[in-house]
Amino acid sequence: MSVSVRRVVAVAGVAALTLSASSTAAFAASHSSHAKHPVKHHVKHSKKHVKKATKFTATGTLDAADASTSTFTMDDIGGSKDLHGKLGVQVVVTAKTKITLDDAPATLSQLVAGDPVAVNGVRGASGELIALHVNASQVETPEPTVTDPAPEPTVTDPAPEPTATASIG
Repeated sequence: MSVSVRRVVAVAGVAALTLSASSTAAFAASHSSHAKHPVKHHVKHSKKHVKKATKFTATGTLDAADASTSTFTMDDIGGSKDLHGKLGVQVVVTAKTKITLDDAPATLSQLVAGDPVAVNGVRGASGELIALHVNASQVETPEPTVTDPAPEPTVTDPAPEPTATASIG
């Protein structure tokens, strides 16, 4: 092969490589997700950070349970800071709520006012308290003790009154 033929083949080879490299880069750029949607990286992934439901806990005494509305109210003495000391805290019960009474499965209608309760759950979109677990225990009322009534005072016969006697004489 002559020098000029070699030169033509070499130039053609370099041109082919140059064209294929630039066309590959152009193809990659046109098919990049950033080329189609020029969105910043942090925005693209921000949907992964959806705010989770806020949890709550409450412990205290049951005020009333209403099975017809699937709610109960309680006086909170502990648990989440924003509920401390609040009276009449309303809690919603769902079909998924696990209710126990003295460590046995129970229903909302079995709970009685005055029962100590411990609740944990999540806050709904509008702030309502949705119970996931309700643990209650019955307040044991002591049996009344029968005491002997005080003995009735006994009446004793009064001493005979002295009688006046007249003396003659």
